[in-house]
Amino acid sequence: MAYTSTNTITAADYNAFVSTVNGVIGVGSGTKGYNQSNLTTVSATDEITAAHWTALLTAVTNAATHQGTSVTIPGGSATG
Repeated sequence: MAYTSTNTITAADYNAFVSTVNGVIGVGSGTKGYNQSNLTTVSATDEITAAHWTALLTAVTNAATHQGTSVTIPGGSATG
């Protein structure tokens, strides 16, 4: 998955990211999950918005903080 300023992330790719992050932050099972609310996925025809990205990046940042580390996620900007 490589994205440039001329294309956008697909709903399927976004949902794959969300699934991975939910495995860490969500209710989980056994030794997995921080028991936080899961992020919601999008339908195949939805456009991924800034609000979607903000929620995903916040969850990743919170998980890193919980582990005693930090992440640097480059910012982006909407085009077109």
